[in-house]
Amino acid sequence: MKKYIKVSLPNGGELYYKKNKLTKATYTEIEFSSGSRVDTIPGLAHFSEHMFFTGTDKHTKQELNEIASKFGYRNAFTNWERIRFSGDFVNNQLADYFTYLEEIVNHSIFSEELVNAEKHVVIEEIKNHVDKHEQINNYLNWYNLYKQEFLNSDYLLLGTEKTVNSITSADVKNFVNKYFVANNMKAYIVSPMPLR
Repeated sequence: MKKYIKVSLPNGGELYYKKNKLTKATYTEIEFSSGSRVDTIPGLAHFSEHMFFTGTDKHTKQELNEIASKFGYRNAFTNWERIRFSGDFVNNQLADYFTYLEEIVNHSIFSEELVNAEKHVVIEEIKNHVDKHEQINNYLNWYNLYKQEFLNSDYLLLGTEKTVNSITSADVKNFVNKYFVANNMKAYIVSPMPLR
């Protein structure tokens, strides 16, 4: 039995669809192959994920939060391989959710002012992470022993206060322009709605 129907989109992206008859809700994940493995600065991918929610040329951060609050579950996260946007909502919200995602991916402004403001948020996240010093030591020990990156290290994912402070608006724009393109996107939809 086939798990998903795969559709190659005209823009180069891929869509994976599965019919779900068990619920009236639609679940979607939109991912870009742009995780921490492609960081030019430790923490840049994670930082860029944060920046999608700080404001666009159409809406402020507060307005984006108000729009997002109308959906059911929604989240974004960064791991080693990808940045993923997840949503779980009633079917009639699907088009609105995609409009929201299109706006934050294609119309975020990434101004130096917003980048500098978000640095404080990400640095607090780093400071609040579980025993960061031990994780950094584990990473350095792993690297020194094997001369390999410790793939699951939060040090690589979150960066450090120093690396986050070094990120500029241009770094975020270059990262997004390079990796947040249609032919680097996969969309997964599980829904009672038909594929069309």
